[in-house]
Amino acid sequence: GYLARVNWMNDGKRFTYQWQSRDQQTLELRLVETEALKQQVLITETSDSWVNIHDDLYFLNDNKHFVWASERSGYKHLYLYRVDGSLIRQLTAGNWAVDELEAID
Repeated sequence: GYLARVNWMNDGKRFTYQWQSRDQQTLELRLVETEALKQQVLITETSDSWVNIHDDLYFLNDNKHFVWASERSGYKHLYLYRVDGSLIRQLTAGNWAVDELEAID
């Protein structure tokens, strides 16, 4: 597999990375807790063709939530998650793709 896009969380104690299978049909977002030396898979994206690695991961200041982009609908959209990997809600939807995130309020 490929290891890509390592991102430290705002607390400086945890980080995430994207792991992609060699056939590029599976992409996982993994969380590592450095003090406890624990690792868990937060999100798994799959496709019959390929899954794009991206830079669209944004941790909120509360260290409890993050925004993640996915093309699971056929278009790139944003989703809000808890840090345990549970989906709260889809933030954008429609027959169009998100190009970039300008700001989070």
